[in-house]
Amino acid sequence: DYILRDKAYAAKSAPFWNEIVKTLREEDYITNLSVSSYSFAYTYYLPIVCQPLV
Repeated sequence: DYILRDKAYAAKSAPFWNEIVKTLREEDYITNLSVSSYSFAYTYYLPIVCQPLV
């Protein structure tokens, strides 16, 4: 099922993306508000990834 595959891929890539966003904030390229907008919430035990609503 392609939906489950896409969710699994998103769950695997979310931590890496969040590290990129964190680094951009540390280097002062983005604001704190942008961090909350660009970060993905994820769980290891559920195959879901939530993007915050802006």
